[in-house]
Amino acid sequence: MSNGIIPKYGNFDIRVPIPVDGKQVKPTLEERDGMDFAYVGLLCFVEENKTLYILTELPATDPANWQEVGSGDPADLAFDSNRPITKVPAVGQNIGGSSIKDFLDFFYDFVAATMSLSSPPLYEKGLLGGVTVNLTANVTANSETVFANGRIVDTATGTTVATFTAGAGSRAATPILNVTSAKTYRALMDVGNNGTPSSIQSGTVTANFAAPTYYGVVANLNPTEAQIKALTKRVRARANDASLAFTGTGIRFCYAYPASFGALASVIDQNGFNVTDGFVATTANFTLPDGTTEAYRIYTLANPTDAANFRVSFNF
Repeated sequence: MSNGIIPKYGNFDIRVPIPVDGKQVKPTLEERDGMDFAYVGLLCFVEENKTLYILTELPATDPANWQEVGSGDPADLAFDSNRPITKVPAVGQNIGGSSIKDFLDFFYDFVAATMSLSSPPLYEKGLLGGVTVNLTANVTANSETVFANGRIVDTATGTTVATFTAGAGSRAATPILNVTSAKTYRALMDVGNNGTPSSIQSGTVTANFAAPTYYGVVANLNPTEAQIKALTKRVRARANDASLAFTGTGIRFCYAYPASFGALASVIDQNGFNVTDGFVATTANFTLPDGTTEAYRIYTLANPTDAANFRVSFNF
């Protein structure tokens, strides 16, 4: 009956070609060459010459089969591991390198900084003196530690129009004053790039403009420019305008917007009915604060009605 012990006469070879304990230290080269259970890939530190070797092929008794990896007192082989690991190898990947430091450095590969630029809001078109554009650069440092010369450029001209303090995190740029038309911007910053100085840049953002949209209630079928401008004013891009509320007695709903948006596709009331045919569409030229002219399209309810917080959606 078997007692669970493999007899030596069974001709079994139970050695395995993997490390049982890779932390081999021998006092002398002679003892390194004479160690039991050697295998290819075995690391051995020899104290007499303070050198780390790796066994490249068998037999271990041949000194030529031991390749030097590095030398020095192990306590002097400094390595900064107090940082996040940035990369891990895939199964089967050959990391390469010729030293333990090369091996360890693989896991702490330099990751370049990245940067994005905040998107500005939609600005009102035609304001006297233009608008002030405020942008913020958002910098993710990753492995980068050297930053300089943060700047915002106008992509059309390449001119620097604002600056910001270089570094990681959220970086507010100096205001860009008196902007009167659409401008596209990009953020740039100089970085150390692990000893090879270069610049990083963000994607582009555009400061766009639109004349105001107005909505509210009027008494007449053909309201004047002044009457329309007295309604609720919003600066918005071309998009469906849902669930606007109208209240009053004997009133007409009115919706006016830049003619460049095109005609409405439909007007839908709160009950889901298409009431587009109940509106009269007209056009008119409005004067903006800076004296320029903007064509408007105006939809006015054909017949007066009474309403209490009645909801209507205007769709493009």
